[in-house]
Amino acid sequence: CADVTGVQTCALPISIREFTVSAGACAAVIQYGSDFGLETEGYQDGEIISEVSDGTWTVRDIADKNILRIGRNTLSKRKMILTIPKGYHFDSVNLNIGAGTLTGAGIITESCVLSVGAGQVTMKDFFSNGSKITCGMGEIVVRGGLYGKCAVDCGMGAVRLYLREPEHYEIGRASCRER
Repeated sequence: CADVTGVQTCALPISIREFTVSAGACAAVIQYGSDFGLETEGYQDGEIISEVSDGTWTVRDIADKNILRIGRNTLSKRKMILTIPKGYHFDSVNLNIGAGTLTGAGIITESCVLSVGAGQVTMKDFFSNGSKITCGMGEIVVRGGLYGKCAVDCGMGAVRLYLREPEHYEIGRASCRER
């Protein structure tokens, strides 16, 4: 990784099969690019761990997670930009966001775990053959396709799925409310 005027950048090897992101109070972005990469802003040294091991790229935000000590501008100051090659197919993706935001595009995977606490996740061009989606008090919006077995659990928040070919989906054990 290199630190250029307060922005850390990392280039990663292309032999990545699994992708895991765990972040608390930050703004995270997943974007298309020509290669894998990570840029961060507003973090101190050691507050982001990015490693590739056995084909798994893991990015963890280990900055102070004590909500009582997080300043009101922390979310706007901490940012991570994750770049993946357009059309890249993962075996597995695990995206876990606490009180922050995640905006992304272009995830294609065989299986996925997508969870949010009190934050917000917005994904477009998101395709998974098996998914587990969990929302606490936050919001999850997914545009794309969820195929195979998909489990969605939502507490006090909201999950909105805008799926291609909705006629191919069957909903069981769901409670819905009309707007």
